[in-house]
Amino acid sequence: MRLQRGEYEIHVRTHALQQALERQIPWELVKATLYRGKFDSFGKHGVKIWKEFNVGRIACVGFREEYTLKIVTITINRW
Repeated sequence: MRLQRGEYEIHVRTHALQQALERQIPWELVKATLYRGKFDSFGKHGVKIWKEFNVGRIACVGFREEYTLKIVTITINRW
């Protein structure tokens, strides 16, 4: 799955999509998180995009390679 956010192209790995399905996270919320979520960097290449919703906080974690963000994990912290 490929999306665009600013200068970055976002690649969502198959493993991340499977995790979202297992954790019953709607794709619309994941997409909203990737487009409008807060962007945190950690380490040398690590990236975390998160957003709060009524159901909880969704976080997409991955890494940065030049102008590409590769999302590896999608999690939710339910209220």
